[in-house]
Amino acid sequence: MSDLEFKVEVEWRGDARAGQGTITTGAQGVVYSGPLSMGGSGAGTNPEELLIGAVASCYSIGLAALLQKAGLPMASIEVQATALITGFPLATAFNKIIVSPTIAGAHPARAAEYEKAAQTARDRCFIGGMLPKAVVYEVGIVTTIADSQTFVS
Repeated sequence: MSDLEFKVEVEWRGDARAGQGTITTGAQGVVYSGPLSMGGSGAGTNPEELLIGAVASCYSIGLAALLQKAGLPMASIEVQATALITGFPLATAFNKIIVSPTIAGAHPARAAEYEKAAQTARDRCFIGGMLPKAVVYEVGIVTTIADSQTFVS
């Protein structure tokens, strides 16, 4: 087994409310700040969205791998991720993250298999697995869309 190392650089300018920062991963820079809903400037993304994005992106890669392994056709996967944050501003905490995948190019007669893969991908997402036990992490609605390809059952 190999150890893997990942690095990002973060630079913040200004005070906590009106400031903004840049997170750099590889050659890609992304502007972030506190969200408007929490009194921040709302510039770019925010740490809350970055965490939700990390969970959703890990989930999508895992789901793609499971579909491939199961021989379930797909052209693309889109994941809508929604989070509920409670207790703002005194005891702010993530309460729930829901990932709802849409799988395009799916075989219409195999919807139950896609649903099972979507649930399994949630269980295997190691980023989601790092969330505290108090955070509910679940799969929402799984949507499958057949493309114009003809499937034979």
